Amino acid sequence: GIGGKTGVNTEKSLFKVPTLRNILLSAPYMHDGSLATIDDVLNHYSGKIQNHANLSSLLKSNGKPVKMDFSENDKNALKAFFATLTDYQLMEDKRFSDPFKK
Repeated sequence: GIGGKTGVNTEKSLFKVPTLRNILLSAPYMHDGSLATIDDVLNHYSGKIQNHANLSSLLKSNGKPVKMDFSENDKNALKAFFATLTDYQLMEDKRFSDPFKK
């Protein structure tokens, strides 16, 4: 986490939030690549969030992790929204195909 760089104990499990652009093309997910699909991510946030000392207060209620309980319609709507953020033209642009090429 960020705490590895800053040395601040409360930042040890905090991570920079990535862009949602091309999110459906950027598996695996989470800071450690532990979730293979976007469905895994939605299921995680729907009801599998674990309590942690540095868990964001936005993901807690009364000191316990919030279970978002996404319905299948919610999950499908989120995936449809994520699809609107997919830029296939960028992904196919040869100028960006080799990050080590100048």
